[in-house]
Amino acid sequence: METTEKTINELVHLPLYIEKVLCAESWIINSQELFKTASEFENDLKILWGPPANYSTRNENQPSLSFVQGIYFMLMSYAIENMCKAVIIKMNKSKLENEIIKNKKLPNSLKTHNLINLVKDKLGIDISADEEELLMRL
Repeated sequence: METTEKTINELVHLPLYIEKVLCAESWIINSQELFKTASEFENDLKILWGPPANYSTRNENQPSLSFVQGIYFMLMSYAIENMCKAVIIKMNKSKLENEIIKNKKLPNSLKTHNLINLVKDKLGIDISADEEELLMRL
């Protein structure tokens, strides 16, 4: 009985999981939403990063620079990550699908949050030392 339930579960849920995980368009939409959300912080960052005169226009109810900056960078890093994963899926969809079917879990190439690994190793994009440092900070 347990084997039958497992088989039914895999037959029903695994294809849905594969469809959802390997939908590059969903990763792109998520990336775009993350970029949009991050951009909501840009005005606060301009005030906080700007000349000292700008501090006088800062409302005391605004969050601190380190808080806003941290959220901004986190959202931007997830946006870049999602866009990279969309490209990885577009380039390797059938290989990734076979890996999911075989291992019944998310492929390692989609598990990582390491932007340098995604950009340089998985996508083969040549980046400068400055770009690599930025990705490392993100």
